[in-house]
Amino acid sequence: MTEPRGRHAKAPDHDDADGERRDVRGVAARTFLVSGRVLPVLAVAAVVWARSTEDSWRRATLDEAGYTTAWAPNVAMLLIALTIAVLPYLVLPMASSGLAERDGDTLTVPTVLGRRSVALVGAQTWRARMPGEVVGLQVVVVTGSTGWVILMASEAWLDPGQTPLGDVGEGDQNSGRNVTFRGWALMLAWVLLIFVGFGIGGSVAGTF
Repeated sequence: MTEPRGRHAKAPDHDDADGERRDVRGVAARTFLVSGRVLPVLAVAAVVWARSTEDSWRRATLDEAGYTTAWAPNVAMLLIALTIAVLPYLVLPMASSGLAERDGDTLTVPTVLGRRSVALVGAQTWRARMPGEVVGLQVVVVTGSTGWVILMASEAWLDPGQTPLGDVGEGDQNSGRNVTFRGWALMLAWVLLIFVGFGIGGSVAGTF
């Protein structure tokens, strides 16, 4: 998590490699944010396009798996799948921890739904560690007196040795066993969401 000011501020780092790494992380996080605002529009447009041209692409040749080779349904299904996969980012105050900024006791995060600020005095966190240890991916829900926000906190966004919001709302509710179980539960719910959403989207687009 970016912490440019306040009690967690660090001394200026003049190492070029570290600076470039932080720049790349910032660009990637902002790209995801912008994509989250554009993707639903493209998905809806593609579904309308596929549905309105169904009579023509139904006559297109089929591939070896028996699926149409026409552009309209294939593009529609790809965009539907992508939209469903990132749906939590689109409907919840959720963002990458790489975009979070902490100024004193206030956490500010730009999300697809707009900018969110949470007062950290007395705030509580709820954590879930997602399966797999490649980038240490965690879902961190921060609830304060002025609102709440969900962070996808990963080692990919942090400098070596940093812990995402390590001093906020720690307690028994975030013990290792609980955090691991929650991660598996969230992963199962996410897979189910993709499966159901893909089926509904395909039916609307006319591909199923």
